[in-house]
Amino acid sequence: MPAEAKGTSDKAAVAFVHHVIDVLNYSASTLDAQAIAHLATADCRACEAIVTRTNKIRQAGGRIVGGAWTPVESTALGTGNTGERQVQVVVDYAPQKVLETTDADVIRHPGGRTVYTFDVERHGSKWRLQGVQGVAQG
Repeated sequence: MPAEAKGTSDKAAVAFVHHVIDVLNYSASTLDAQAIAHLATADCRACEAIVTRTNKIRQAGGRIVGGAWTPVESTALGTGNTGERQVQVVVDYAPQKVLETTDADVIRHPGGRTVYTFDVERHGSKWRLQGVQGVAQG
């Protein structure tokens, strides 16, 4: 966890979300989803879906190429609860190729820009990811 993400401020929440994005990029490129699972709460459905899909691709001998996310602009939004934040991030992402199995057809995703809302909360002295939702920019 980066030092900037260890506080309780809006700035720390944003730093945590940027760390989550780094971990998502790592998980996709290595097909190792354990790190993202450790950053999430048990009820994060989006996180569970990412972990499940990544593990399925790895177990089937598939791979993911490209698709790295780059945060462009981030804003922390209060939720009324001092232990929770929503962080909106404008994300640019590169084109991606996904092979779900060793002999599958390539699934191509074009690059683009999406606004994601990350729901984060404090668990003890650490932030945890509760959910992620995105709205594509067109």
